[in-house]
Amino acid sequence: QNLDDLNRYFRAWLEKMYHQRTHSTLKKRPAAVLTTHGPLRLVDPHVLEDAFQWTYKAKVDKTACISVQGNTYEVESILVGRTVTLRYNPFDLTRIQVWLEGKHYANAVPLKMRRHTDKRVTQADSPPSELPTEPGISFLETITAAHEKQRQQSLGRTSFARALKDGESHDD
Repeated sequence: QNLDDLNRYFRAWLEKMYHQRTHSTLKKRPAAVLTTHGPLRLVDPHVLEDAFQWTYKAKVDKTACISVQGNTYEVESILVGRTVTLRYNPFDLTRIQVWLEGKHYANAVPLKMRRHTDKRVTQADSPPSELPTEPGISFLETITAAHEKQRQQSLGRTSFARALKDGESHDD
């Protein structure tokens, strides 16, 4: 399965299951709330990325360098001798933000890279390269098929499968 399949499954589940059931907090169907409050506002991807960054404190040495996970980085010389806060994505140690007292300085410049990911990130944290497939009826396939059928009907198109099903019901 690839990301497109997973997104298709998610959209189908969201439309056919989640949005159609009464929410315990809202006391309404989420679909009804969405129609009364207008379109969703999307979060800026950069804001989202920043929200999940890890932080680390490091003291800048006399050569304006810091060490993170065995890697050596150069920072602005004005920071020599200061303890700075570093913000980074644990899956990408090539980009490290440098902060001091709420002010963002130039990103740390990698000088010597030994690791490209934080050592605390394990293989279990990374998505598997290939998801196992299991035989039998798939809930996601079933709900996605129902979602696609409803979508086609709303577009005013009749699918071949629907035409066959309608033909079968007339034979009874």
